[in-house]
Amino acid sequence: MNLWKKILLLLPFWVYALFFKFGAALHFSLLSWLGSQVMPIWIVGILIGVGSFVQLILDVPTGYLLDRFGYVKIMQVGAFLFIIGGLVLLFGLSINTFYLTLLFSTFGWLTFGPGSNAYVLSSAPRGQGGRFMGLYHMVASAGVVLSAIGVIIALQVSIPHIAIFISSVIMVAFVALFFVVRPKYSVHQEKNSVHHHYYIRRHFFHRLLLKINALRPAFSILSIQYFVGSIFYASIWFVLPLILASQVHNSALGLGLSVFDLSIVLLGSYLGKLADRLNNKKLVFCGLLVFALMSAASGFNLTIWFLVFGFLSTAGDELSEVSLWSWINRLERNHDQDGSLSGIVILFGDLGYAVGPIFAGILYETMGPEWTIAICAAPIGILWICYSYMNLPRRQALATPIGSEMPERVFRFRHKH
Repeated sequence: MNLWKKILLLLPFWVYALFFKFGAALHFSLLSWLGSQVMPIWIVGILIGVGSFVQLILDVPTGYLLDRFGYVKIMQVGAFLFIIGGLVLLFGLSINTFYLTLLFSTFGWLTFGPGSNAYVLSSAPRGQGGRFMGLYHMVASAGVVLSAIGVIIALQVSIPHIAIFISSVIMVAFVALFFVVRPKYSVHQEKNSVHHHYYIRRHFFHRLLLKINALRPAFSILSIQYFVGSIFYASIWFVLPLILASQVHNSALGLGLSVFDLSIVLLGSYLGKLADRLNNKKLVFCGLLVFALMSAASGFNLTIWFLVFGFLSTAGDELSEVSLWSWINRLERNHDQDGSLSGIVILFGDLGYAVGPIFAGILYETMGPEWTIAICAAPIGILWICYSYMNLPRRQALATPIGSEMPERVFRFRHKH
């Protein structure tokens, strides 16, 4: 089948991904502001963090449900639960309604990531999994951009209007799922990407220890970078809506929630080429340094300059990240466990999004927004210092083996997923 015809055949799914991410990301962006009106902000941070921990724990059972009952059916359940989570705000904002909207949204988020990944991989033509996953990530990022614009508008209307809008947007995604083409094969049978082992088999850590040890220190640095980077991004999504609520006229700052994805869109390809051509160790050094300095600076420049520093911080993050993936590729010859290794890296990122809101909530109450962002960015600087003073083993040559190919790199989300 022609590639463009296949892409158009999946149009209902693209609609689902766009509108679900639009509504769900908007809801997540507003959680800190909604909670701050009925309880102390530090408790709000803990509750949001607990919700992410619940998702982390239930990730594997959700994967089995997707395999057992079908991707589309389980995604429909998740979207329906999210609609309920939005509608409970029609009864006004109270401690109970906040608990309920957080609870239903937590279970709604559960099915989106693994369900969408599995659906795309099983629906894409053989050998085209990476391209279709890239298109899915682009559509999801577009939903995040729409949500960033939606935050500015939502902060100026009543709670019931927010409830109606979020539920309506998710309803579009829910209806679109009834028109998607059901995949003929599961990802067990039709393997299009190296990430299938993570999404389906979920290997345990003890089976990868030998492999991880052989890839030190690059793999260790990459995993920690995902963790500390996610803490920083989680603090941004927690703090920025609170600032916008008190400065609704500052629409430029409202775009700050989308500037991190914009950096990847504009610079991702170029930085990838640099990682393949230049010394990986030096690029990691430079990337982490830029990431640490610019992320800290963004906390103390909550003006239009935030857009500049946010853009540059993610550019540094991406430069270091792609260089580490390239470094790992040069250390790894067999590529027999790429999916499992990617799964571990994703897990570290998810853990960062779980603890990030907890730190942000506690710091916001005592230190204010500027120091909250700066302190949440501090672990990035600590990682750079540790990396700078590491005694890297000489046995780890960085010459690319002849005929080796770079494995498909796991996509790095700079937002809730």
